Amino acid sequence: GKAGRPVAIHNGVHDSNAALHAYRRQQLGSLTVVSTGTWVVVLNPDCPLDVLDRDRDMLVNVDVDGGPVPTIRFMGGREFAVISAGWQGAISPASIQRVIDAGIMALPSFAPGGPMPDRVGEVIGGA
Repeated sequence: GKAGRPVAIHNGVHDSNAALHAYRRQQLGSLTVVSTGTWVVVLNPDCPLDVLDRDRDMLVNVDVDGGPVPTIRFMGGREFAVISAGWQGAISPASIQRVIDAGIMALPSFAPGGPMPDRVGEVIGGA
């Protein structure tokens, strides 16, 4: 058959890794990037690799220069969706303060995986 046409391939970068790269370029010193969304991704280039536990969603990603980046992750967005049960509306600073004052806390895990895979999520505190 005919020879195929050349195709240009352009690499992309994940938003968490792009943020890490941008902050590193600012030469701020040691840093940790916390990127939130469906996944909460925490990148800490200074974390020793030997402390990572793959059973707790700790892994080594690769930065834009090919270097190792210790990473932990959990499905924070999904956890929020489970806890909020689809509730939509404004959250006032006063409402947030009432929750804090009442000692109400959500303890992991409401979604599978993450750093506490064997723990069943619960909301504690309050009157």
